[in-house]
Amino acid sequence: MEERLKDLHASPQWPKHVLRYAPPRSGKGVGLVVPTMLTWPHSAVVTDLKREIYELTAGWRGTEGNNRILRFEPASSTHSVAFNPLDEIRLGTDPRNRRHAKSCNVDRRS
Repeated sequence: MEERLKDLHASPQWPKHVLRYAPPRSGKGVGLVVPTMLTWPHSAVVTDLKREIYELTAGWRGTEGNNRILRFEPASSTHSVAFNPLDEIRLGTDPRNRRHAKSCNVDRRS
């Protein structure tokens, strides 16, 4: 069974959600995620804490795959797109917008 799963990756002909649970260093990234990212022509959101998937696939997806690659890494001061949720509040609009944004604030001291 594991032999069949080794070459398993999502493809446009197989639009399913995939969950693979395996121990660290067992080949999840290079055996499943990288092949999928190199064949999947559509948008993708990938959680990549070590930047391995980004480094291996962003170049191809940007040139050959004709995708716009955006890397969101909040802890990095360089090479990351930025998103400020407070920019979504339009001045002079309904005060509920401001209240909603205030309720979304996270107290980082807790």
